[in-house]
Amino acid sequence: MDEFRLRGIRFLSLTQDTDILTFEGRFFVGLRALVAEYELEIIRQRTKAGIAAARKRGAQIGRPKALSAAQVEMVILMREQHITNADIVGYFGVSSRTITRALNQKAAP
Repeated sequence: MDEFRLRGIRFLSLTQDTDILTFEGRFFVGLRALVAEYELEIIRQRTKAGIAAARKRGAQIGRPKALSAAQVEMVILMREQHITNADIVGYFGVSSRTITRALNQKAAP
């Protein structure tokens, strides 16, 4: 809104009867912006608190794993039997990156 005012562009809100060329108009636009920012901050805080509470309850946050622990073990056994990644991908219906990630996960200490 400041950019409009500095460039001499007149902004009139038809629903709130706000003219940014007047002090009162700028005041109310600024006030609305502060309230909107406050509401966003409240939403952020509630979201963080909700995620923390869910984690305390043991809920998994985010996307579920594509392969269970048992499936990862099966992937490892399949690779030990020299079954190709392409065949494993087809069997489980996941991406090759998921298979590689599962194999790397088990290779790490």
